[in-house]
Amino acid sequence: MPTQSLTQDELARTRAVLDRNGWNITQAARELGISRSAVQNRIKQIGSPARGKFDTPRLPSPIRDLDELIADRIKESKRSKNADDARDLIKITVHIDGPFGLLIFGDPHVDNPGCDFETLAKHRQIAIEHPFILAGNVGDNLDNWVGRLGQLYAHSTTTAAEGWKLVEWLVNPINWLFLVAGNHDLWMGNGDPLQWIASQANSIYEPHGVRMALKQPCGAVTRVHCRHDFPGNSIYHALHGPKREALMGFRDHLIIAGHKHVGASEQFVTPDGLVCQIVRVAGYKLADAYARQLNLKKMAIHPAALIIIDPREPETSAGRVWCAPTVDKGVSFLNTLRGEYERDRDAKKKK
Repeated sequence: MPTQSLTQDELARTRAVLDRNGWNITQAARELGISRSAVQNRIKQIGSPARGKFDTPRLPSPIRDLDELIADRIKESKRSKNADDARDLIKITVHIDGPFGLLIFGDPHVDNPGCDFETLAKHRQIAIEHPFILAGNVGDNLDNWVGRLGQLYAHSTTTAAEGWKLVEWLVNPINWLFLVAGNHDLWMGNGDPLQWIASQANSIYEPHGVRMALKQPCGAVTRVHCRHDFPGNSIYHALHGPKREALMGFRDHLIIAGHKHVGASEQFVTPDGLVCQIVRVAGYKLADAYARQLNLKKMAIHPAALIIIDPREPETSAGRVWCAPTVDKGVSFLNTLRGEYERDRDAKKKK
């Protein structure tokens, strides 16, 4: 149906009413005593209130409208929550029955002149070759100096590119159970090569820390909580932060930290009888100008720690999860335990 042609007086009165009401169609329709659609038809004849020498098009907005924004925010928050909840306790199936070892590498700092490279290479070879040892890493694989700390590169004999070659040498051959990104690793920002390497190797790579439940074929579950560090400091106790976590946090068999370049280990019994092993690995950085500046004493036990996990022992036993005094001693202990386990297993099969 064609639009009814109006007189100039009617159009002028309509424009005046629209101007007075800020071009609110509903209010104008009420004042004129006509329908909204009638007002809209009149507007087509009157034209835009800003009509002048030109008309500009209404461009599409790059910003989502409110309904779309709310729907996307709900979807994003669900995705974020699901990802966060999945990391509360990561369930991992370990295909090793009987006793096994968990070799935790302390902060490597492979490009630092003070790195004990000979010991690091030895531990790397153990992690590669031993069939019953799994490996983990508490982070800070590189110095990766940034910001004002970049001036320390002047004292480094290893270039940044060479540093990454050393990281590749350390990380690539080992089938890591997990790698934690420490503060030096996280200074890399986006595009961390370690994240890509870990994804290709089907390893867990998480910033700051990781908590896992390791389930063996016999059904035993060992809960491991490893962080680059736990909150809390004490000049009297190198394990203050991890022990606070053990007392006030989750009920885990093994709690591990690094970061501070000091080593310590301790077992204690929780009120319900579980024996908890706490370890702080010192890492491989033996010569440290910053430590000399602060007059910090060397406490370099456990550059790496070999944790022995024996599922045959009850949770109330100190032999269920324990830290060997050295990696070499731990390998000997583990080999003995594996020999006992395999002899018992073979004897049961013959019966």
